Amino acid sequence: MKYPQFFDKTTLETLEKSESTYKKTVEKEQSGVAIREYYLSQDISWFQDRKEWAGLKSFGCVRRTFVKSTGETTIDTRYFIASITDINAFAKSVRAHWQVENNLH
Repeated sequence: MKYPQFFDKTTLETLEKSESTYKKTVEKEQSGVAIREYYLSQDISWFQDRKEWAGLKSFGCVRRTFVKSTGETTIDTRYFIASITDINAFAKSVRAHWQVENNLH
């Protein structure tokens, strides 16, 4: 099973029900508003190669919806293999990772 398949609609809805597995932020950015939804699951039992990933504790998903001031909307989804089990730490590390990428471009 691949990550996008793991994070299907039912799984996302289940994760959204708990503050320990879901976090949503809304931030004004450049020319619009960014809505980020962070999902974190500690269910790694399905991942066949989990023994090859030292420290593996969770899988994360981040959906970013960007609404431009013109009304145009784009949605990006990213998936992560993580050693983090705290949703707030996950959100912080993802944002830090994006900042590094942005600074490289």
